[in-house]
Amino acid sequence: MRIITDLVDLQVATLAIREIPFPENRLEQYLPVVENETVDYRLARTDRFNQAANIRAFDMPAPIIGRPDATVVKGGLPAISAMDVITETEAIRARRLAGLDNGEAVANTVNAVLARTTQAVQNKYELLRGMAISQGVIVVNENGVNQAVDFEIPAENKVTRAVSWLDPTANILAELMAWQQVRIDSAGSPAEVALTSSRVLQAMLLNEGIRGLFNPRPSIISPEALNQQLAAFGLPRIETYDRKIDTGAKDGNGRPVRQRVIAEDRFVLLPGADNPIGETQTGLTEEATLLGEQGVLAEEVAPGMVAVTLVNDHPVFRAGLTASIGLPVIERPDEIVTATVLS
Repeated sequence: MRIITDLVDLQVATLAIREIPFPENRLEQYLPVVENETVDYRLARTDRFNQAANIRAFDMPAPIIGRPDATVVKGGLPAISAMDVITETEAIRARRLAGLDNGEAVANTVNAVLARTTQAVQNKYELLRGMAISQGVIVVNENGVNQAVDFEIPAENKVTRAVSWLDPTANILAELMAWQQVRIDSAGSPAEVALTSSRVLQAMLLNEGIRGLFNPRPSIISPEALNQQLAAFGLPRIETYDRKIDTGAKDGNGRPVRQRVIAEDRFVLLPGADNPIGETQTGLTEEATLLGEQGVLAEEVAPGMVAVTLVNDHPVFRAGLTASIGLPVIERPDEIVTATVLS
């Protein structure tokens, strides 16, 4: 297959796919996408500065303050791309149904294909964001690519429940208060959000200690009422995130294998959504470099996800490709407290 540039305006298409919203991918608010002119991720981490100035005597120089330790880590950005084929049959059918000439029909079909391939790429980034946020590491082992990145969440921020929260006698409130203190000690401020699954939330709503916070004790506790009680103790708001994404694999019965973005038994303390803890760093693809050399992409547009069209001469079919290299990167691991609470 070869790249072609006459089906659609690829610069317009590239800018368009970057603007497609995927609100179901909620973790992007914590690790927003950025475009860089590089093929490497860069993790620049500086320890939290919390030093007070010293009192000095008159006519004496001010003491020089210490500087927090800084660490810079670099590594290669993996390729995360998706392609979808436009067959002869699809192109002919689109032309007939829409009453368009061949060029218009193919252009409409290409744009629809690029929307799908972009969603596939963004979904992969969301799976990686979930791994990074809930585990503090990203491990890639696909199609011959083996890569592991450890964002070094402090050991004390990886907390352990005393007993499974499925046990209605588990002291969930005490553990939440202890974990919030871990977060304060680590990041200097309390967590605002606790991200978990609906199953964990249900266990909390059935917990004897949680139910004992209400007087009189209701027969049913709503999530809203629970969050009001937690707020009274200075604890984060519970938000559920149960998103599952099709991995492209099939199980033994031929059904799609779907992977949770965050494991069902995880409980993760985070800052508010307006306070990112890192970035999803995307870089400069080889496709973008080639299109730039051909004058198809402007230099300032080249970094990041790129829309590409390809053609095969025999049998004749075209394809749309969303090309990217990228990786979610956590720059403030001290903002995360993570626990496994059900097992």
